[in-house]
Amino acid sequence: MLWLWGSPLIRRVKSLRWIPGPLIAVLLGCVTTLLLTHFAPQQLAALPRITLPAFGSLGDLLGELESPAWSAWRNPSVWVVAVTLALVASLETLLSQEALKKLRPQNPPPSPNREMVAQGVGNLLSGVLGAMPITAVIVRSSVNVSNGAQSKLSIFIHGVLLLICGLWFSGLLTLIPLASLAAVLLYTGYKLATPRLFIEQFRQGAAQYVPFLATIGGIIAFGMLAGIGIGLATQMAFSLWRSHRHSLQLARYDDHYVLRIQQNLTFMHNPHLLALLAKIPEKSVVIVEHDSVGYLDPDVRAVLDDFAENAPQRGIRLNQWPLASR
Repeated sequence: MLWLWGSPLIRRVKSLRWIPGPLIAVLLGCVTTLLLTHFAPQQLAALPRITLPAFGSLGDLLGELESPAWSAWRNPSVWVVAVTLALVASLETLLSQEALKKLRPQNPPPSPNREMVAQGVGNLLSGVLGAMPITAVIVRSSVNVSNGAQSKLSIFIHGVLLLICGLWFSGLLTLIPLASLAAVLLYTGYKLATPRLFIEQFRQGAAQYVPFLATIGGIIAFGMLAGIGIGLATQMAFSLWRSHRHSLQLARYDDHYVLRIQQNLTFMHNPHLLALLAKIPEKSVVIVEHDSVGYLDPDVRAVLDDFAENAPQRGIRLNQWPLASR
């Protein structure tokens, strides 16, 4: 239904354009719940739905809030949960912000620092009041964007509507099946990660699509925090590999060989360095370009010294060879 509602066939009908597709999906879910209530009540118990407490007034809502247990700060498990929530909420907010940039570019772009400060202050106040942690969610944000929201007023209106629904329409909200909400999430995720995005990642090569797939697989298998960590580790491994691969270059000009050292070298570069030095034949001239190098690991220095020591026996002349003082 969501895909059908977003199709050109429906969008051509002006009277239907202003009705968001997720609302239609939720309404259909509510109708399904009502039909099961009247015609198949035995099946209704097996239908997962939203569960909300009933509040008769704002006072009932405030009565549900709990004051903080200040003695819990001595419990190490509380710190573990707090750090985990902070990381997950921060990552989710930053990822939502990046996703919104793709949905609708903003000028000037939103500031991640301001977003983190606002979220931190909000979570401090929320914790003091005994409420749930606060974070940005791409589904709610995409609803604002898709309905033409341009200012921060949309966030305030969104919060007020949620408060009103929770206070006085909780009975109606319990009619919504979780399957309808899952469909909305899947549809929103599809719009953010279309097949074109996967094709673009694959076209950019393994260094791009392997971390991309590792992140997706990690999130599906272990959760968002672990998945992002796996993706970052994979990206760092590829970056180190590419840096390692391009740190040394050997070029040949007749009987002259130019060894270019592009960056500081560590013991991890020794296998690559040995492989390049082994390609230099006897009776050659070797020129080393190392002006941009500020440090050579002692193990790398040992390899270069061994080559320089054996060079006269092989008839190899060295030019601009790294000095021991570098």
